[in-house]
Amino acid sequence: MFSYISFGFFSIVIALFGSSIAAYFDVKTTDVPDFIAIYMAIAGVTINAIQSYLTGNNTYIIGSLIVGGIFTAIGALKYYTRLWGGADFLLFGAIGFLIPRMPSTFVTVSAPWPYPVTLVFNIMIIGAIYSIIYSVLLAIRTKGYWKLFLNNFRKSRKTLILGLILYFGLVFILSGATSIITSIPFTFIFIGFLQKFILYFIALIFLTVFLQTIQFDILNKKIRTTHLKEGDVLSEKVILRKKIIPANKIIGLTKEQVKQIKQEKRFIKITQGVPYIPIFPIAIIVTFFFGDIIYILLPIAGVY
Repeated sequence: MFSYISFGFFSIVIALFGSSIAAYFDVKTTDVPDFIAIYMAIAGVTINAIQSYLTGNNTYIIGSLIVGGIFTAIGALKYYTRLWGGADFLLFGAIGFLIPRMPSTFVTVSAPWPYPVTLVFNIMIIGAIYSIIYSVLLAIRTKGYWKLFLNNFRKSRKTLILGLILYFGLVFILSGATSIITSIPFTFIFIGFLQKFILYFIALIFLTVFLQTIQFDILNKKIRTTHLKEGDVLSEKVILRKKIIPANKIIGLTKEQVKQIKQEKRFIKITQGVPYIPIFPIAIIVTFFFGDIIYILLPIAGVY
């Protein structure tokens, strides 16, 4: 009889293999077949159902259904708010059905919250790091990127100048009136915190403009309208005979809009997102071989 270790390890292998194949399609074609996630979800429910039957313990199948259902709901929310694509949310749900708990053989850095929360946090953190690295490499490879960046940056220059004035004003206050400030309880700490906050805010302006330039000015592609599908985001407005379809950067095209465009246009420009699916196999490896990223970084940051 198989132990949970065997079932758990087998589920991890399927999750890692399936998400890696999906990542390949995402990077190569940006079109991930739905059947990959569907088969992964079926495999997850089946494996946990078999384990529950063999052990007489229904917590395995119940855990699979609950965690898989919660992951699917979170993914669907991200999909309908246009933060993820359809393949992203299906794959996320499939991982929940496959590996709803941490096998005991994996001795990693654990957190006080349940394993599914760790996996979600790891995916979010790795996704942010991955997106920044991907964007930096894309900016380096794209000719004329920095000219576009500077053009976009000028739109935020007033906010930046205000931030710099506040920052250096606080530096002047801290250096010139230290004796007065330190005599007032908590004032020195508060001003120091405010100084760091403004500095982070300035850095956030740079990062936001950097990523927006990548998203809206670089990740544009001209495609045949025969390849256009629901959810695609236009990079420029489309003028049809009877109406104008605006380039909404957040909400993608509806089925009706896709149909109208295909009837009148042969080519169209769309804005592609950063291929996000590769973060799933990376997050699985990190979670099961290293542990909770937050609890790995906290000691390094000197928090505890």
